[in-house]
Parts: sequence; structure tokens; C-alpha cells
Amino acid sequence: MENEFIDNADTFKGWKLVFTEPNSKVRYNSVDFGKESPEAVVIKLKVSEAKNSAFEIRDSEDNLITKFELNNTEDWQEINVPIQNKITGTKDLIMQVLGKGTIEVDWIKFEK
Repeated sequence: MENEFIDNADTFKGWKLVFTEPNSKVRYNSVDFGKESPEAVVIKLKVSEAKNSAFEIRDSEDNLITKFELNNTEDWQEINVPIQNKITGTKDLIMQVLGKGTIEVDWIKFEK
């Protein structure tokens, strides 16, 4: 997993995560969900060369929050996925790509 600028000529556009190896993961520490669980997660991503690919989010105790299959996209796309298991309080999150492909993630947000 690497992080890169979205546009090297215009770094103000921010950076992205690039997952290229099977089982690549990234950890976000101390995400505060409050007392009410989100209903969905929205991820802006771009996928190429996907083969048996999936994206999952777990907490640091290995509890599955959500998991969904990845398909190739033409360009950046926002994917809205329901939360499968409720999550509240402050948690460390592990986001992992399963299978093969190049998965670029611009941002992620949780919606209540």
C-alpha cells in the first residue's frame, strides 16, 4: 500500500491510498462514532484489473463492520455500502483489500 498525490501538478487536490498487493491494509486510529452507529460507509475509489477483489473494514478486535466486492471502474466512483455490524464509541479501524487489482482510495466517510 502506498500513498500518492492525486495530481502531482496540483498537490492541493490531496493524496490517495493505492493498494496493489493482495491483502494490503491500512489502519485508522481512534475513529469516534459516538453513541449511534453509522448506517453506511461511502468510499470514493477507482479500481482496475480487479480479480476476485473485495474491500473490508474491521475494528482492531477483528469484528467485521462491512465487506463488499470490487469491480473495475472507468474513473473515480463513490460507492455507498450498508454497515453490516453496528459500531459505536471510539475504535481503531483496519481497511483491507482482498484479491488482486489496483485499488485507489481518495476518501472514506461514515453516514448516520
